[in-house]
Amino acid sequence: MSDRSASNMDLGVPEYIWYHVAKNVSSPKLYRKLVQCSKYFYNKNPILLLHCLLYDNGTWRTCSKIGGKSCGEINGETCSDLKAIDLDEISIKIWVTNVIGAYSLWEDKITPLVIPSTLNSYAVNFEGWDQELSFDQLLLFGGTVKSCYFENVSVKKNDHNEVSFAEIVQSLPMVEEFTFDAESDSSFTSTTVKELLKIPHFYKIKTLKLGNVSDEFDIEEFYQLFLKANKTMEIGIWFNWDVSDIYKQKIEEITKEILESESNDFFPPVLYGIYADGMKLYEKAAKYKSLH
Repeated sequence: MSDRSASNMDLGVPEYIWYHVAKNVSSPKLYRKLVQCSKYFYNKNPILLLHCLLYDNGTWRTCSKIGGKSCGEINGETCSDLKAIDLDEISIKIWVTNVIGAYSLWEDKITPLVIPSTLNSYAVNFEGWDQELSFDQLLLFGGTVKSCYFENVSVKKNDHNEVSFAEIVQSLPMVEEFTFDAESDSSFTSTTVKELLKIPHFYKIKTLKLGNVSDEFDIEEFYQLFLKANKTMEIGIWFNWDVSDIYKQKIEEITKEILESESNDFFPPVLYGIYADGMKLYEKAAKYKSLH
Protein backbone atom coordinates (compact mmCIF):
# COMPACT_ATOMS: atom_id res chain seq x y z
CA MET A 1 0.00 0.00 0.00
CA SER A 2 1.37 3.41 -0.90
CA ASP A 3 2.34 5.89 1.85
CA ARG A 4 1.20 8.85 -0.20
CA SER A 5 -1.09 11.29 1.58
CA ALA A 6 -4.03 13.02 -0.03
CA SER A 7 -2.08 16.26 -0.35
CA ASN A 8 0.62 14.82 -2.59
CA MET A 9 -1.51 12.35 -4.61
CA ASP A 10 -2.68 15.10 -6.90
CA LEU A 11 -1.75 18.73 -6.27
CA GLY A 12 -4.71 19.89 -8.33
CA VAL A 13 -7.33 18.22 -6.12
CA PRO A 14 -8.23 19.62 -2.67
CA GLU A 15 -8.02 17.25 0.29
CA TYR A 16 -11.74 17.52 1.04
CA ILE A 17 -12.50 15.90 -2.32
CA TRP A 18 -10.26 12.94 -1.52
CA TYR A 19 -11.99 12.72 1.86
CA HIS A 20 -15.39 12.64 0.17
CA VAL A 21 -14.17 9.87 -2.17
CA ALA A 22 -12.83 7.86 0.77
CA LYS A 23 -16.06 8.10 2.76
CA ASN A 24 -18.36 7.30 -0.18
CA VAL A 25 -16.79 4.30 -1.88
CA SER A 26 -19.48 2.52 -3.88
CA SER A 27 -18.00 -0.97 -4.35
CA PRO A 28 -15.33 -3.36 -2.99
CA LYS A 29 -13.55 -3.30 -6.36
CA LEU A 30 -13.14 0.48 -6.23
CA TYR A 31 -12.18 0.40 -2.56
CA ARG A 32 -9.46 -2.15 -3.22
CA LYS A 33 -7.99 0.04 -5.97
CA LEU A 34 -8.07 3.11 -3.76
CA VAL A 35 -6.29 1.53 -0.80
CA GLN A 36 -3.68 0.08 -3.16
CA CYS A 37 -3.09 3.61 -4.35
CA SER A 38 -2.79 5.15 -0.89
CA LYS A 39 -3.29 4.17 2.76
CA TYR A 40 -5.10 7.48 3.15
CA PHE A 41 -8.34 5.85 1.98
CA TYR A 42 -8.09 3.05 4.53
CA ASN A 43 -7.25 5.47 7.33
CA LYS A 44 -10.30 7.60 6.58
CA ASN A 45 -12.65 4.65 5.95
CA PRO A 46 -11.27 1.31 7.26
CA ILE A 47 -13.07 -1.68 5.73
CA LEU A 48 -12.24 -5.38 6.00
CA LEU A 49 -12.88 -7.13 2.68
CA LEU A 50 -13.76 -10.80 3.10
CA HIS A 51 -13.96 -13.09 0.09
CA CYS A 52 -16.07 -15.89 1.61
CA LEU A 53 -17.97 -15.72 4.90
CA LEU A 54 -19.93 -18.68 6.25
CA TYR A 55 -21.90 -19.11 9.46
CA ASP A 56 -21.25 -22.78 10.18
CA ASN A 57 -23.23 -24.20 13.13
CA GLY A 58 -22.57 -21.25 15.43
CA THR A 59 -19.14 -20.23 14.14
CA TRP A 60 -18.27 -17.68 11.47
CA ARG A 61 -15.57 -18.85 9.05
CA THR A 62 -13.71 -17.09 6.27
CA CYS A 63 -10.86 -17.64 3.81
CA SER A 64 -7.53 -18.26 5.54
CA LYS A 65 -5.72 -15.74 3.33
CA ILE A 66 -7.84 -12.67 4.02
CA GLY A 67 -7.31 -10.17 1.26
CA GLY A 68 -4.72 -12.36 -0.43
CA LYS A 69 -4.37 -12.72 -4.19
CA SER A 70 -5.72 -16.26 -4.06
CA CYS A 71 -9.04 -14.88 -2.83
CA GLY A 72 -9.47 -12.12 -5.38
CA GLU A 73 -11.66 -13.88 -7.94
CA ILE A 74 -15.38 -13.16 -7.70
CA ASN A 75 -16.75 -16.45 -9.05
CA GLY A 76 -19.43 -17.49 -6.57
CA GLU A 77 -17.45 -20.55 -5.48
CA THR A 78 -16.67 -21.07 -1.81
CA CYS A 79 -12.99 -21.41 -0.92
CA SER A 80 -12.09 -24.84 0.50
CA ASP A 81 -9.79 -23.64 3.30
CA LEU A 82 -11.85 -21.65 5.83
CA LYS A 83 -10.88 -20.64 9.36
CA ALA A 84 -12.87 -19.33 12.30
CA ILE A 85 -13.19 -15.58 12.71
CA ASP A 86 -14.73 -13.65 15.63
CA LEU A 87 -16.75 -10.90 14.01
CA ASP A 88 -17.61 -9.42 17.41
CA GLU A 89 -13.96 -8.47 17.86
CA ILE A 90 -13.90 -6.50 14.61
CA SER A 91 -15.01 -2.90 15.06
CA ILE A 92 -14.53 -1.69 11.49
CA LYS A 93 -16.91 -2.29 8.60
CA ILE A 94 -16.92 -5.74 6.98
CA TRP A 95 -17.73 -6.22 3.29
CA VAL A 96 -18.25 -9.70 1.82
CA THR A 97 -17.36 -9.85 -1.87
CA ASN A 98 -17.89 -13.41 -3.15
CA VAL A 99 -19.93 -15.91 -1.08
CA ILE A 100 -22.01 -15.56 2.06
CA GLY A 101 -23.74 -18.51 3.64
CA ALA A 102 -25.36 -19.78 6.80
CA TYR A 103 -25.60 -23.44 7.83
CA SER A 104 -27.09 -25.14 10.88
CA LEU A 105 -27.01 -28.70 9.66
CA TRP A 106 -26.73 -30.22 13.13
CA GLU A 107 -29.59 -28.29 14.70
CA ASP A 108 -32.94 -29.91 15.46
CA LYS A 109 -34.79 -26.88 14.14
CA ILE A 110 -34.12 -23.77 12.11
CA THR A 111 -32.32 -21.05 14.02
CA PRO A 112 -32.40 -17.24 13.66
CA LEU A 113 -29.31 -15.79 12.04
CA VAL A 114 -27.62 -13.02 14.04
CA ILE A 115 -25.19 -10.81 12.13
CA PRO A 116 -23.11 -7.85 13.35
CA SER A 117 -24.26 -4.37 12.41
CA THR A 118 -20.89 -3.76 10.73
CA LEU A 119 -21.53 -6.42 8.07
CA ASN A 120 -22.50 -5.55 4.52
CA SER A 121 -22.66 -7.90 1.54
CA TYR A 122 -21.69 -7.53 -2.10
CA ALA A 123 -21.60 -11.31 -2.54
CA VAL A 124 -22.66 -12.96 -5.81
CA ASN A 125 -23.57 -16.26 -4.10
CA PHE A 126 -25.90 -16.60 -1.11
CA GLU A 127 -26.49 -20.01 0.51
CA GLY A 128 -28.63 -21.00 3.48
CA TRP A 129 -29.56 -24.23 5.26
CA ASP A 130 -31.89 -24.53 8.27
CA GLN A 131 -31.92 -20.82 8.99
CA GLU A 132 -34.40 -18.14 9.90
CA LEU A 133 -33.63 -14.80 8.26
CA SER A 134 -35.27 -11.46 8.79
CA PHE A 135 -36.61 -9.68 5.73
CA ASP A 136 -34.05 -6.91 6.36
CA GLN A 137 -31.24 -9.47 6.25
CA LEU A 138 -32.55 -10.81 2.95
CA LEU A 139 -32.57 -7.27 1.53
CA LEU A 140 -29.03 -6.72 2.86
CA PHE A 141 -27.68 -9.86 1.17
CA GLY A 142 -29.90 -10.05 -1.88
CA GLY A 143 -29.05 -6.95 -3.89
CA THR A 144 -25.96 -8.35 -5.64
CA VAL A 145 -26.69 -12.09 -5.53
CA LYS A 146 -26.60 -13.96 -8.84
CA SER A 147 -26.78 -17.49 -7.41
CA CYS A 148 -28.98 -18.35 -4.42
CA TYR A 149 -29.58 -21.67 -2.66
CA PHE A 150 -32.15 -21.96 0.15
CA GLU A 151 -32.96 -25.24 1.87
CA ASN A 152 -35.27 -25.15 4.86
CA VAL A 153 -34.89 -21.38 5.11
CA SER A 154 -37.61 -19.22 6.59
CA VAL A 155 -37.72 -15.46 6.03
CA LYS A 156 -39.75 -13.46 8.55
CA LYS A 157 -41.00 -9.89 8.59
CA ASN A 158 -41.01 -7.71 11.71
CA ASP A 159 -44.53 -8.88 12.47
CA HIS A 160 -43.18 -12.46 12.40
CA ASN A 161 -45.22 -13.36 9.33
CA GLU A 162 -43.40 -15.50 6.81
CA VAL A 163 -42.27 -13.88 3.58
CA SER A 164 -43.72 -15.53 0.49
CA PHE A 165 -41.66 -17.09 -2.30
CA ALA A 166 -42.65 -14.26 -4.65
CA GLU A 167 -41.43 -11.66 -2.13
CA ILE A 168 -38.11 -13.50 -1.86
CA VAL A 169 -37.68 -13.42 -5.64
CA GLN A 170 -38.57 -9.73 -5.61
CA SER A 171 -35.69 -9.20 -3.16
CA LEU A 172 -33.13 -10.81 -5.51
CA PRO A 173 -33.00 -8.39 -8.47
CA MET A 174 -29.80 -9.85 -9.96
CA VAL A 175 -30.46 -13.56 -9.42
CA GLU A 176 -29.79 -15.92 -12.34
CA GLU A 177 -29.76 -19.29 -10.55
CA PHE A 178 -32.18 -19.97 -7.70
CA THR A 179 -32.80 -23.19 -5.80
CA PHE A 180 -35.58 -22.93 -3.23
CA ASP A 181 -36.56 -25.95 -1.14
CA ALA A 182 -39.54 -24.61 0.80
CA GLU A 183 -39.38 -24.71 4.59
CA SER A 184 -43.18 -24.75 4.89
CA ASP A 185 -46.33 -24.94 2.80
CA SER A 186 -47.00 -21.24 3.41
CA SER A 187 -44.17 -20.26 1.01
CA PHE A 188 -46.53 -20.88 -1.91
CA THR A 189 -50.07 -19.55 -2.15
CA SER A 190 -52.85 -19.45 -4.72
CA THR A 191 -51.56 -16.02 -5.86
CA THR A 192 -47.87 -16.95 -6.15
CA VAL A 193 -47.93 -17.37 -9.94
CA LYS A 194 -49.64 -14.01 -10.55
CA GLU A 195 -47.19 -12.30 -8.19
CA LEU A 196 -44.16 -13.90 -9.85
CA LEU A 197 -45.23 -12.89 -13.34
CA LYS A 198 -45.46 -9.25 -12.25
CA ILE A 199 -41.74 -9.19 -11.31
CA PRO A 200 -39.68 -7.93 -14.30
CA HIS A 201 -36.43 -9.64 -13.28
CA PHE A 202 -38.16 -13.01 -12.79
CA TYR A 203 -37.93 -13.51 -16.56
CA LYS A 204 -34.13 -13.08 -16.43
CA ILE A 205 -33.62 -16.13 -14.21
CA LYS A 206 -31.70 -18.83 -16.08
CA THR A 207 -32.21 -21.76 -13.70
CA LEU A 208 -35.07 -22.19 -11.23
CA LYS A 209 -35.42 -25.27 -9.01
CA LEU A 210 -38.27 -25.53 -6.51
CA GLY A 211 -38.69 -28.20 -3.84
CA ASN A 212 -41.47 -29.18 -1.44
CA VAL A 213 -44.02 -27.35 -3.57
CA SER A 214 -47.55 -27.57 -2.16
CA ASP A 215 -50.79 -27.74 -4.10
CA GLU A 216 -51.40 -24.09 -3.23
CA PHE A 217 -49.03 -23.34 -6.09
CA ASP A 218 -51.22 -23.09 -9.20
CA ILE A 219 -49.24 -25.35 -11.53
CA GLU A 220 -51.90 -25.22 -14.25
CA GLU A 221 -51.83 -21.42 -14.30
CA PHE A 222 -48.03 -21.45 -14.29
CA TYR A 223 -48.03 -23.83 -17.23
CA GLN A 224 -50.58 -21.90 -19.30
CA LEU A 225 -49.27 -18.38 -18.58
CA PHE A 226 -45.52 -18.97 -18.50
CA LEU A 227 -44.13 -22.45 -19.09
CA LYS A 228 -45.66 -22.94 -22.55
CA ALA A 229 -43.97 -19.75 -23.75
CA ASN A 230 -40.72 -20.08 -21.78
CA LYS A 231 -37.66 -20.37 -24.02
CA THR A 232 -34.77 -19.47 -21.70
CA MET A 233 -35.39 -20.65 -18.13
CA GLU A 234 -34.41 -24.15 -17.01
CA ILE A 235 -37.05 -25.25 -14.49
CA GLY A 236 -37.26 -28.22 -12.13
CA ILE A 237 -40.11 -28.67 -9.63
CA TRP A 238 -40.31 -31.28 -6.85
CA PHE A 239 -43.81 -31.51 -5.42
CA ASN A 240 -44.83 -32.18 -1.85
CA TRP A 241 -45.89 -35.82 -1.41
CA ASP A 242 -49.09 -34.70 0.31
CA VAL A 243 -50.67 -32.88 -2.63
CA SER A 244 -54.26 -33.79 -3.40
CA ASP A 245 -55.39 -36.34 -5.98
CA ILE A 246 -56.93 -33.54 -8.05
CA TYR A 247 -53.58 -31.74 -8.09
CA LYS A 248 -51.76 -34.94 -9.06
CA GLN A 249 -54.12 -35.29 -11.98
CA LYS A 250 -53.27 -31.78 -13.15
CA ILE A 251 -49.57 -32.63 -13.07
CA GLU A 252 -50.16 -35.84 -15.00
CA GLU A 253 -52.15 -33.98 -17.67
CA ILE A 254 -49.43 -31.33 -18.05
CA THR A 255 -46.75 -34.03 -18.22
CA LYS A 256 -48.69 -35.94 -20.86
CA GLU A 257 -49.25 -32.83 -22.99
CA ILE A 258 -45.55 -31.93 -22.90
CA LEU A 259 -44.38 -35.43 -23.75
CA GLU A 260 -46.87 -35.88 -26.57
CA SER A 261 -45.99 -32.56 -28.15
CA GLU A 262 -43.45 -32.73 -30.96
CA SER A 263 -42.75 -29.02 -30.74
CA ASN A 264 -39.39 -27.67 -29.58
CA ASP A 265 -40.67 -24.10 -29.28
CA PHE A 266 -40.51 -23.94 -25.47
CA PHE A 267 -38.17 -25.14 -22.72
CA PRO A 268 -39.95 -28.11 -21.08
CA PRO A 269 -40.10 -27.99 -17.28
CA VAL A 270 -39.04 -31.08 -15.36
CA LEU A 271 -41.73 -32.12 -12.87
CA TYR A 272 -40.79 -34.68 -10.24
CA GLY A 273 -43.00 -36.95 -8.12
CA ILE A 274 -44.70 -40.34 -8.15
CA TYR A 275 -47.33 -38.80 -10.43
CA ALA A 276 -44.95 -37.17 -12.95
CA ASP A 277 -42.64 -38.89 -15.41
CA GLY A 278 -39.66 -36.79 -14.43
CA MET A 279 -37.03 -38.77 -16.35
CA LYS A 280 -38.81 -38.44 -19.69
CA LEU A 281 -39.36 -34.73 -19.07
CA TYR A 282 -35.67 -34.41 -18.19
CA GLU A 283 -34.69 -36.06 -21.47
CA LYS A 284 -36.99 -33.75 -23.41
CA ALA A 285 -35.57 -30.70 -21.62
CA ALA A 286 -32.03 -31.90 -22.35
CA LYS A 287 -32.91 -32.23 -26.04
CA TYR A 288 -34.22 -28.67 -26.03
CA LYS A 289 -30.95 -27.42 -24.51
CA SER A 290 -28.90 -29.24 -27.12
CA LEU A 291 -30.93 -27.62 -29.93
CA HIS A 292 -30.69 -24.14 -28.50
